[in-house]
Amino acid sequence: MLALKEQCLHPETGSRYIKSCVGGSDNSVQGLQVKTSKQSEHEPWTTAHRGKQNGMTHIFVVEFDSVADRNYYAQEDPVHMDFVKWSETVTSQVQAVDFTNGQFTF
Repeated sequence: MLALKEQCLHPETGSRYIKSCVGGSDNSVQGLQVKTSKQSEHEPWTTAHRGKQNGMTHIFVVEFDSVADRNYYAQEDPVHMDFVKWSETVTSQVQAVDFTNGQFTF
């Protein structure tokens, strides 16, 4: 996934167009780690089963300069589309969330 930043090229310029791409495994102390019924309150937290975080184990944040670039990536970029096809063979679920930094509407 992280390699897509280097591999995805803009259809008009032929240049890389992903502004940034970061990611990693979930290590949240708020969702993934829990106390088990066998642990005392003084024992350290342990890693829970994959049922936590709604089954999500990894996260990636991909940033674009424009909505048009994001839309091309999500709907057309052949390198990304190939990655999506491959990822379907190794993942049980994928969830995409788009947002504008600092914008909150209800």
